[in-house]
Amino acid sequence: MPTYSHSKLSAFESCPRKYKFKYIDKIKVEGYDTIEAFLGSRVHEALEKLYRDVLMTRIPALEEILQFFDTDWERNWHSGVEIVRKEYSAEDYRNLGRSCLRSFYERYHPFDQDRTLGLEESITFPLIEPPGRGEKTSPVYIRGYIDRLAITPEGAIEIQDYKTSRHLPSRSEVDADRQLALYQIAVTKRFPEAKKIRLVWHYLVYDQRLVSTRTSEDLEVLKRETLELINEIESQTEFAPTESALCNWCEYIDICPAHRHLFEVEKLPPEKFKHNDGVKLVDSYAQLTEKKREVERELEETREQIIKLAREKNLTRLVGSDRQLRISLFEDYHFPPANDPQWQVLEEMIRGAGKWEEVTTISHPKLKSIMKKKSWPEELWSKVKEFTGIKEGARLYLSRKRGEK
Repeated sequence: MPTYSHSKLSAFESCPRKYKFKYIDKIKVEGYDTIEAFLGSRVHEALEKLYRDVLMTRIPALEEILQFFDTDWERNWHSGVEIVRKEYSAEDYRNLGRSCLRSFYERYHPFDQDRTLGLEESITFPLIEPPGRGEKTSPVYIRGYIDRLAITPEGAIEIQDYKTSRHLPSRSEVDADRQLALYQIAVTKRFPEAKKIRLVWHYLVYDQRLVSTRTSEDLEVLKRETLELINEIESQTEFAPTESALCNWCEYIDICPAHRHLFEVEKLPPEKFKHNDGVKLVDSYAQLTEKKREVERELEETREQIIKLAREKNLTRLVGSDRQLRISLFEDYHFPPANDPQWQVLEEMIRGAGKWEEVTTISHPKLKSIMKKKSWPEELWSKVKEFTGIKEGARLYLSRKRGEK
């Protein structure tokens, strides 16, 4: 059965090629971890320990939680942990984790605001109901983990998630978040009697608790949008890489077609580097591109001189040693660009006159044709003309002189 998770969907959205490497090709990069992911895992484990103790009616001391975090950090640390931001050390991230735990502990101690229903709960549920007998459509399942599921004294169920990210989302980002909203679909089925379900994010770096809710209508829209994304994934054939700042945190960067050549040549000695086929081709292309720019600049200057001479001398043809140049001088209507406020006024005026369908599909070229032919009523034509300017243009046609081969 097709099974997706929020992280799997996000991988495709951020970079289809990473999705292919990880979920289709199933390429495993042994011993690789980002410091951000490592930090997040250790903090999650410490908070899980905290609430497991609370479930047993035992409230651990802050120092016990911090000691657990430190021991867990040391036990799991390995040489493959990658620190992209070189201005920070592993110890800086470790101290950040301790700070997150301390702030959380001090804010919620003695942890009696709600009652825990589940910790690190694995959930798998159908995004759409399985088909009935005789139907061929395969159900799509969503898999995920809920950091903490809790119920408040007033009966509201909270789907809680811990974040160690340094990005604090806006209200609109929280209200559009997909992950916990997907989990709400499963929680709603599990607790149909729940008075209310809240989505709660603990942004631990900032000691911020962010809350959002979803209506049943919101969840139906989410189901539809998620299915559309899944259909896009399953119809994908190219899985082209998407380059972004996130590439620096990708475990597949050295095999990615967008970065592989860099990794192949960056350690070559200078002589071998210069003779690498890719390096030579890029250098050659860069040189030719620069020459092209220079030639195009000279060509444009010459073109302007030709047009100037033709206008001054009233000529439509110039001859050279073995070539001749025919010159077509004309005037054309020039409209404001589509992002100009004047264009919006013009559009509204044409719509009001019932003529928009005549220009809507091809825009400027169609308007130019109508202006030249004066095919609209004089009053409307005159009003439209107020939005235009006359732009001088010219076309050059290079050919051999007659009789020349």
